[in-house]
Amino acid sequence: MSDLFEEDYLLPLKSLMTMMPFNLRDLMPVSLPDNYPKELNSLFQNSTNLYDFMVNMMNFSESLSEEQKEFKEMLSYLHQSIFAPIYKAMEITGYGVEGITDKESFRESFINYHKKTYPHRNFHEQFTDMYCALELYGFVKGKPRKQKMMNLINDAKHAFFGAYCDIVVSKDADFLEKTKFIYDLFEIQVAVLDMNQYRDYLENSNYHSNLFNFYNELEGNFIESKIIQQQYNEEENCTLIRLKNVYLSYFNSLVFVSNANGKYYYLTKESNNYSSGTLIKEIKYVTNSLSELLGVDCNEKSLFDVSEIDNEGKWVAEFGIMKRWLLL
Repeated sequence: MSDLFEEDYLLPLKSLMTMMPFNLRDLMPVSLPDNYPKELNSLFQNSTNLYDFMVNMMNFSESLSEEQKEFKEMLSYLHQSIFAPIYKAMEITGYGVEGITDKESFRESFINYHKKTYPHRNFHEQFTDMYCALELYGFVKGKPRKQKMMNLINDAKHAFFGAYCDIVVSKDADFLEKTKFIYDLFEIQVAVLDMNQYRDYLENSNYHSNLFNFYNELEGNFIESKIIQQQYNEEENCTLIRLKNVYLSYFNSLVFVSNANGKYYYLTKESNNYSSGTLIKEIKYVTNSLSELLGVDCNEKSLFDVSEIDNEGKWVAEFGIMKRWLLL
């Protein structure tokens, strides 16, 4: 930062900023706790104008990124500090000594704080900011000796992109705890598993159930199933039900429709993550699985071909599953 301001075109700005008082030293208390981070104290003690503060803050941020010891000391101090007054100043509500007391209030105030503080940050940046805040503001305290600033930022990015997936797997206990917390807070229904849980999932889950298993569930009592949504009008009654298993690694919901044409069911997928569409590979997997099970379709077609997707990324109607296998 200091080298940058030695450029000729920035010298007038440097001179102006040097004349702007920013004396943080006068705001510091006479005595500080024994465990107060010396690097943070140095930042305040050596900043008397705006230029000094900017240079010192950049140096401080760089040291936290490179020196694990300094970042560990910072986290240890933050974790031991009294946060209630800080939460109040940040206008964050719904959080107490024992944790979240009102999830809706905490979620709304937590989001509003970041939107108000960083209004021009995009969705990805806001998510990663809030993930890092879990550690820095003491909502989910990791083990300081294991923490590195850049690792925390990278973990935040992994959690963000994991929210577009079906499963997140890690052997990092701190990452798992923070990711479970923020997914639960934002009601992202993505499974967050450690290695042992993932092994059990692969061995025992019903994620790959086939259509024959679905017919067995269809014969069961759907009163026990979770009704996600119901819609009634004069022309049609529609009920969306969450299934107990995931069929063909994709379908997790059943729609029951009753109208003038009769009663019928169709399988669909309830959106449970940030992903807003269907991947071509998912379409390919489901189509080929059905082809293997049911044979060729009514158009004498079998395996999926990428040419069935048009230039706009849509599955051409004549190739859709309902057109392929009318018996469904």
